[in-house]
Amino acid sequence: MFITVVAFVVVLSILVLIHELGHFLTAKKFGIKVEEFGFGFPPRVFGKRIGETLYSINLLPVGGFVKLYGEDSAGGGSIRQQLKAKSQKLKAKSQQPDVERAFFARPAWQRATIVLAGVIMNFLLAVVLISYLFSAHGVAVPTENIRVVDVAKNSPAQSASLQRGDEVITIDGKRISKTEDFAKIAKEKSGRSIQLKLERDGKEHEVQITPRTIVPEGEGPIGVSISNIEVKKYTW
Repeated sequence: MFITVVAFVVVLSILVLIHELGHFLTAKKFGIKVEEFGFGFPPRVFGKRIGETLYSINLLPVGGFVKLYGEDSAGGGSIRQQLKAKSQKLKAKSQQPDVERAFFARPAWQRATIVLAGVIMNFLLAVVLISYLFSAHGVAVPTENIRVVDVAKNSPAQSASLQRGDEVITIDGKRISKTEDFAKIAKEKSGRSIQLKLERDGKEHEVQITPRTIVPEGEGPIGVSISNIEVKKYTW
């Protein structure tokens, strides 16, 4: 339970931080003043100002936030639009030199882009993670034929020279594509010879094999581990 909670907090924190990074980078690109980029939620534990931005570590380690000059929690998705008369804006500009760098003073398309940037960053993170998993670890896909994964020592399969990677095409002339059908036939044919058509290195050949009646613990009548799933790796 504890590990599950910790994993949840870590994953959530990463997702939120990547989300907030989208707001941060886009705001910086548009020249909007970023007052604070925080990891976790207040109260603040540690903070360091670099340039005009305060980078902080906060007590509650769940997610993070970006505080932009002239906005209400853009990281959370809510925007406060301060609508003023033209004369009031001109007056404000004369009194506040940084007003042009405020979030509310920017065009609607820039504000919308900043808000949407968080979602876009989460989408890109998903693309990167999926691409990594598919290329580095692969994904399980069903195969057309049953594949021999392992051969037990001193088993009928070893005596018949079955090898890892052999693909079973037919048993006694019957097309087999499900592992449960293979196991069922092997059990039903215990003590009787059966004929397997195999494919190995692109070539087909046939073998005779007799499933045993006395089966060692953890093994089947033939003595093979089989699968109709293959782990396939993809390029990025």
